Amino acid sequence: MEEAENVASAQSAERAHDGLMHSVHHRENLLHPSYNVVGIGVVRRGDTLYVVQDFGDSYEKLPANESDTQISESIERVRAQSKQLKLERRETSAADREACSMGTADSIKVSQSPLASQAKRIIRYTTLQPATFPDALAKVIADNTLKAYTVGSCFSRSKSYPNGIYWVVLVFY
Repeated sequence: MEEAENVASAQSAERAHDGLMHSVHHRENLLHPSYNVVGIGVVRRGDTLYVVQDFGDSYEKLPANESDTQISESIERVRAQSKQLKLERRETSAADREACSMGTADSIKVSQSPLASQAKRIIRYTTLQPATFPDALAKVIADNTLKAYTVGSCFSRSKSYPNGIYWVVLVFY
């Protein structure tokens, strides 16, 4: 998690803001593309206004492979709820590479996938919470003709998602 803090004092809110915007480091904090939460405290003491700004990044970035694990656990829950047999999870680094290249391209569209040769179905999507997935995906996961799957995910920032998001590819066999 990234974080920063600005502190200012002035005779008015306008002057405090002006001072912060004209300070290189304070301005960087105010405009930092990763910060998506802020806490602001203001106190007046006599003629002076004291301003504190705390900035942070609220997205939980999971350790490597933890997002894959959370997605897999969600798949297993859906399979159990729909009274289907557990699917075999096939490990492949190609799925993670494809998810990361989606993030780099800032698109879930993939022209050619090395994962497609034996796949019955490939699903690509983005999410902030790997443990949850699009509602329509539950129907696919509950398909009784499926035997196995591969999951790949990658947390990445892009022009469309400057604060970052998980790019996910699921391959069903």
